[in-house]
Amino acid sequence: RLWQACALLGTIYDKQKLHPSAIESYRKAVAINPQVASLYVDLGASLYLTGQYRESAEALLKAISLDDSNSKAYNSLGLALFKMGMFSEAHEAFEKGSDEASAYNHMGVLYLKEKNYEKAAQSFEKAIDLKPTYYTSAHMGLERAKAGLKAQGQSR
Repeated sequence: RLWQACALLGTIYDKQKLHPSAIESYRKAVAINPQVASLYVDLGASLYLTGQYRESAEALLKAISLDDSNSKAYNSLGLALFKMGMFSEAHEAFEKGSDEASAYNHMGVLYLKEKNYEKAAQSFEKAIDLKPTYYTSAHMGLERAKAGLKAQGQSR
């Protein structure tokens, strides 16, 4: 039960935005019980929040090796891989975490945050093509990307 206490403490630290302390707590939990995938997911998330993207990806890959049906691990891995510039790998991770349309939508959101409006628009268009009625957020994201392109003097 000590590993659960460490994990809970990590969650509390994360909620207080004390991510380095959370990382330490999750690492203690993993050391006690290294077979719990969710511990690696939480560790990976905290590492991501501190900008340690490679370490985050490693923790998330460990989570996936323990539970390859963990969609949260795949989606979090997609975030870390995107930040590392590994875009096709990020897309693949997002797709494994949900479906192809969701993967394109996630990529569009990330490109939008990076102000890469052209890639964002392309990603949102793909998401909409795959699931036209499912993605209200993709339609809104596409409009934001088009506005960003227009502001940059480009058009689609």
